[in-house]
Amino acid sequence: MSPGKTQWKLFILLLSVQVALVVFLLAVQPASDPLSGIVRAAGVIGYFCSFLAIASSAFKKKIAKMTGKPFLGIHHLFAVTAISMMLMHVGALLLITGDPSMLLPHFASLEGFFVLGGRLALPMFLVAGITARFAGSIKYWKALHLLNYTAFFLGTTHAIMIGQDFQWTSMKVAAIVLCAATLGIFATKHILRNRKAA
Repeated sequence: MSPGKTQWKLFILLLSVQVALVVFLLAVQPASDPLSGIVRAAGVIGYFCSFLAIASSAFKKKIAKMTGKPFLGIHHLFAVTAISMMLMHVGALLLITGDPSMLLPHFASLEGFFVLGGRLALPMFLVAGITARFAGSIKYWKALHLLNYTAFFLGTTHAIMIGQDFQWTSMKVAAIVLCAATLGIFATKHILRNRKAA
């Protein structure tokens, strides 16, 4: 679904806000080297874009009415940007550490599992995105697409526990609020609505 001009403008506006936030964070606390800066910038933008991709699905009619195009256009813009930023985040970390084992999920302890939740969040986002892209040939794509919610929760725990830019109180609060909103969207769309239908 191709986004219209209004959706592109909205996307660019919201992305510009995120870029401005990243510039501010890097100005206040400069990165030790360019790759570390990429890790931080991509992590922040990937996180907020993943939320906006999820949130857009809760306002389908409003987005369509406001932009004159189905919500899928802007939903895909944020989703693709989010996954691209996540891959950049991981790629830069791999270049820094040179350790492919950092991609493996951590199950040794509950705390470690949540601290390193991003290791599971990324493949979950990828599975959700790929199955949606090929929805016509994947029978249970809608069920797999629900992985987005779990992935965002794990991404949030990862961010607030070890994300350098999320150690600011304001950023932690923002992440917690966005995670709560995401859980609210899930409950409204997939639990309460199903109960009403039943």
